[in-house]
Amino acid sequence: MVNRMLGLAAAAFALCVVLSAGSAQASSGKLLYSFCAAASCADGIEPQGVLAMDSAGNIYGTTSGGGAHAGGAVFRVSSAGKETVLYSFCTKTNCTDGKQPTGGVVFDSAGNLLGTTSGGGASGNGTVFALSPTGVLTVLYSFAGGKDGEGPLAAPFIGSGGTLYGTTYEGGAGASCGNSFGCGTVFSLSSTGKETVLYAFCKLKNCADGAGPAAAPIADSKGNLYGDTLFGGNGSLNVFSGDGVAFKLSKSGQETVLHAFCAEKNCTDGITPNGSLVASGKKTFFGQTIGGGASEIGTLFKLTSKGKESVVYAFDRSDGLCLPEGNLVMDKAGNFYGKAVSANCTSEGDGTNVFEVTPSGQAKILYFFFLSEDGGSFPQAGLVLGNDGNLYGATQFGGANSGGAVFEVEK
Repeated sequence: MVNRMLGLAAAAFALCVVLSAGSAQASSGKLLYSFCAAASCADGIEPQGVLAMDSAGNIYGTTSGGGAHAGGAVFRVSSAGKETVLYSFCTKTNCTDGKQPTGGVVFDSAGNLLGTTSGGGASGNGTVFALSPTGVLTVLYSFAGGKDGEGPLAAPFIGSGGTLYGTTYEGGAGASCGNSFGCGTVFSLSSTGKETVLYAFCKLKNCADGAGPAAAPIADSKGNLYGDTLFGGNGSLNVFSGDGVAFKLSKSGQETVLHAFCAEKNCTDGITPNGSLVASGKKTFFGQTIGGGASEIGTLFKLTSKGKESVVYAFDRSDGLCLPEGNLVMDKAGNFYGKAVSANCTSEGDGTNVFEVTPSGQAKILYFFFLSEDGGSFPQAGLVLGNDGNLYGATQFGGANSGGAVFEVEK
């Protein structure tokens, strides 16, 4: 599963050409922790997914590998840079407690950390888990790998009443995308552990309704869910058919495609949306695509609840940014923050830029982390806005030990 997702990123690099050097840095940044500092990477390796932060400024996340049993880990990094492994996966026979957590974690109201593993569990097809403040892990659900879904890649969204909502990258009833494992689902999970598939993708011909969701949905006040898929919709790209969609899913399970990407000539509206959507008010959402746009290297887009899509910013060769990945963060002023591959987007080793885009579409690089010097590459891991106003994130690779890193950027 993880290898397939890395293959997506590698394929996306083929969309780029060598770019000029990035812009001057506008802020200061530093590494807080470099992974794989312990023997056999017992402290974790390759952080992925969203990050969470507590009131004391500690950062929480997951690594897809490493830990005491090489099955991945849940970690905490203090503001002083001290890392603590809170749980190492694969502690049980056949990894029934889960394996390869790629989605990061979120806090629930009781202070538990909630997340998913892309593998492991009772059937080896992934889990949803809760980790208590004392480090006790509970598997809330193990995916069977059939119609109930397979391979969740994102931490769940916590809805009203504590119901969890999430996606699986594979599984479900639809299989016309050419993937015998299914084309992905949106699911809910009750507080009693009952899982319900709300929608199985690729019900429509050529997966016009979407395929391969890799991010968690978000909900409005009426209980409608909004999200995106990497594939499906228009055109043909990668292992699935289509260039991705943004969708709405009603409480009754009725799916509406709000926008099928690459609807415009030369895909100027973007292709392959990644990361959860960000809501602004009740009727407006923002997101990013890893490709497409005027320079074919990604966009930041705006989407209304009625399906009107517009590009807020098209990443440009002159801005030193390429292929935005991970999650977008929006502050109270409406500014957007994210991570993108740096100027030379034909190479994994070029590093990661942390960027800002204003509501009017003005972009700048806040800080550039270079792989071999002070940071890492592959910006698939999370970004969070701290109470101090600074940005905290992680890179999947790079850092002092080439195992990925957690960083801080002052705005």
